[in-house]
Amino acid sequence: TGGADNGSTFTVVERDLTGATELQAFIDQIKANQANYVVGTGVGYLTEASYAKVVEAISKAETARNGVMNEDLGALLKNEINEAIAKLEINMPSEGVFYTIQNAYSNVYMGVGNGAGMVTSTGAALGQVFQFVSCGDGKFNLYNVERGTYLNTALAHGHGQNSAAVTSKEDAKAVTIAWLGKQNQVSIT
Repeated sequence: TGGADNGSTFTVVERDLTGATELQAFIDQIKANQANYVVGTGVGYLTEASYAKVVEAISKAETARNGVMNEDLGALLKNEINEAIAKLEINMPSEGVFYTIQNAYSNVYMGVGNGAGMVTSTGAALGQVFQFVSCGDGKFNLYNVERGTYLNTALAHGHGQNSAAVTSKEDAKAVTIAWLGKQNQVSIT
């Protein structure tokens, strides 16, 4: 075992692959979903900073997976990835910018009709242009540019008239925006 023979001597250590195998399966699952994680500057796109933390957590887990691994460490690394995913942020609408709001399923645009009720349209005319006015705490009022009024009711389809008829921000109903985990689609509630 000395001299040139020293390179032929090995230390063999038993490894518990339970944690590594489970961690790899989890990483593979996360990577399969990464196609939906689209970074950009538009509304509904993930912020670069929040997505970078997910990539960093995955990279850390992959590096650790190749070292000494056990179930506890695997669980800890999975938890770090999950926490980074839970903290993903989307770009919110900017003050003073004009937006159209298009339904992802039917492709129609939300707008305001002649009676100041909410309508949908296949085209995006001035009646379909809104501004998101911040109310704080991640909430917004929807201001229709053509009417000069705010959305003040939003009822379920077929259950009454939606209205964008109030001129005072204080009388308007606030909406929130949430990422749906799909490419650049948001839910406005």
